[in-house]
Amino acid sequence: GVTGYPRASIACTLRTIVREEGAVRGLYKGLSMNWVKGPIAVGISFTTFDLMQILLRHLQS
Repeated sequence: GVTGYPRASIACTLRTIVREEGAVRGLYKGLSMNWVKGPIAVGISFTTFDLMQILLRHLQS
């Protein structure tokens, strides 16, 4: 299961992150991976949508 500690608020969580990991590193950790996976996911979605449109039009006729 998920383990963790309940926080009083978002502000408390942000203070903890900044204190333990630093402002830049803590708040932006993982952002570069999202920049990489975002365009890939969009490309896959558009391709799937286009291929399904072609397939459905073919089956309809």
